[in-house]
Amino acid sequence: MSILEKPVCELAYYQNIIDDLKKKGNVPVAFGCVDQQKPYFIYKITEKFNKKLIITGTEIRARELYEDYRAIDKNTYYYPAKDFIFYSADVHGNQLAGERLACIYKIIQAQKHISEDSISNGKTDGIQPENKNAAGLTVVTTIDGCADLLVPLEKYKNATISFEKGQVLDLE
Repeated sequence: MSILEKPVCELAYYQNIIDDLKKKGNVPVAFGCVDQQKPYFIYKITEKFNKKLIITGTEIRARELYEDYRAIDKNTYYYPAKDFIFYSADVHGNQLAGERLACIYKIIQAQKHISEDSISNGKTDGIQPENKNAAGLTVVTTIDGCADLLVPLEKYKNATISFEKGQVLDLE
C-alpha cells in the first residue's frame, strides 16, 4: 500500500463503500473528500473492478479529474459530451467526435478482453478477478455525456474493420 493510498483506507466510510460496491444495484456516493484526494479515493475503492465509470457535474471538473486519475491509472479515457452550443458552428473541428470515438473503441476492446477473461476464469459477477493482464478501463465523463444518444455498441462492433500495414484489401 502506497503512502498516498493509506489515508484513504483509514477513512470511516471506506469499508461501507466497498460493501456497497459488492452489492448489485447499489451505487455509493461519497461527500467531503477534497479534490486532491478524490483520484486516490476512487482508485483505491474500485481497484478490484475492471470497468469504472466516473461521472462529474461539469466538463471542467471531468477534464481535471481525468488528468489527475490518468496519473494513477494509464488506462483512463475521457468521454466528452456533445457541445450543443457550438455543434453546428464546428468550432472544435472533429476533436470532440474523435475523443468520443476513441473512448468508444477502448470500451469495445476492454469489453471483449474482460468478457474473454471472465469466461476463462468462470467469473460472471460484477467483480473481476485480480489479473494484472486483464484490460481494465476507466471512463471519466459528465452527466451530459451519459445523456448523449448513442448508436448501439453492436453497430460500432459490426462496422469496424481491422487491417495491417502491407495487407491487401478487397474493395468490392
